Amino acid sequence: MRKLVLALPKGSLQESTFELLGKAGWKVRVGSRSYYPYVDDEELTCILLRPQEMPRYVQTGALDAGIDANFATPYGTPALLVTLV
Repeated sequence: MRKLVLALPKGSLQESTFELLGKAGWKVRVGSRSYYPYVDDEELTCILLRPQEMPRYVQTGALDAGIDANFATPYGTPALLVTLV
């Protein structure tokens, strides 16, 4: 079975994205020098990238999707902008 390859933001959005994925039911952990986080889902592979690099990799097919921004809705709840090309 093919895994979904998802890019997660490296840097200032990293921890808040991990927290949001945790609320969705995924446990995400990464070592301090690793670009490949552990995710407790056999059908999901994640990689850490700078958000500005994600669209290029999604467009070429190296990634299936990327979470490239974290926004708050007008109601104060978090929402994600996902790059799918």
